[in-house]
Amino acid sequence: MRDGSVEYFDFAPDRLGRWQDAAAWTLAAARVRASGEARSVTVLICGYPEQWTASEDRRAAQEDLIARARQTLADILARGRYQVDEAGDVTIAFLVYGFRVAPPRGRWGENTATHRRGAFPAPVSS
Repeated sequence: MRDGSVEYFDFAPDRLGRWQDAAAWTLAAARVRASGEARSVTVLICGYPEQWTASEDRRAAQEDLIARARQTLADILARGRYQVDEAGDVTIAFLVYGFRVAPPRGRWGENTATHRRGAFPAPVSS
């Protein structure tokens, strides 16, 4: 799925994406759609409040996690780790350090993000 479109969802410390059914928050996300396909795969990179609330500078901790989440997202897209065999639109999720986790069953903060179209990161071998 290297030909197609990528829609990125950019989050900021004051606009993280709260998961409806879990304690996680979306820090970075992308929706990938292959050329000629109707289906999409949404990739979420998440973190938990304890990752930034323990810091004296909470905003700086959130900014660091968002930057790490964006790098993790780029790595996942570049390595093709978003490809799944399931039919229809699919949402998959990863922790900020790249471990796959169960995606939210409900909302994940899509409406709090800034949306932008972008290119696939350059591919790398696994």
